[in-house]
Amino acid sequence: MNTIHIASGANGEDLGLPPQLFAGDTPPVSTQDFAFNLGAAIGQYVPLTRSGATFVAWTAGNAVDAISAYEIAAGARRAAVYTEGMFNIDAINWPAGTTETVAMTAMTADIKYRRLLHSDKRTGDESDYVGPGNEGGAGDALVFTGGALPDGTELAAYSYDLNLLASGGDGARTWELTGGALPGGATLGAATGVISGPLNDAIAGDFAPEFTVTDESGNTATAVCNITVIAN
Repeated sequence: MNTIHIASGANGEDLGLPPQLFAGDTPPVSTQDFAFNLGAAIGQYVPLTRSGATFVAWTAGNAVDAISAYEIAAGARRAAVYTEGMFNIDAINWPAGTTETVAMTAMTADIKYRRLLHSDKRTGDESDYVGPGNEGGAGDALVFTGGALPDGTELAAYSYDLNLLASGGDGARTWELTGGALPGGATLGAATGVISGPLNDAIAGDFAPEFTVTDESGNTATAVCNITVIAN
């Protein structure tokens, strides 16, 4: 997970190529029409940042709040954007120079993305992530790296998919908290690997939960993650 697809089209799009934008085993994708008044065109499948009642093209350091469903022409008054769902990180048309680390820190609770095996037919690139419902190559070892997760805030919603830190394995994965503790109010979805919940009972500080993931063949991988909860 070191590189991501960078769009090469004139407006940051790859015309005529078939991106697999969505991760099919994820929650439904929502599209909404928003008012735009653009000075420059925005390409298809480009990450967007909310600006007041509308959106602008995403730049590093901001959150990804939506993804353009189609090219949005300069001067366009209304356009459809994806405002919720799980997407393939390699199918999003990131600005040139965007690293995967920067992209991952921009993910929000509504717009999420991850890597899929053999997902990017536009470039021919293969990734090392195999998600539930996506077939992987035989013999791929189950790997879970752990590490620092996004910070949380007291009394605020929190969500993170641990599959973003895992790769390989045989079939669907199950997840278990095997050490330490989650911030108060957060729970782990055993079948999804998603940590979620309002941190209503959390106390500001550092948490180091240990998670174990198991694939359908009984292979396991264990790692510690770090979550910092910030006072509200």
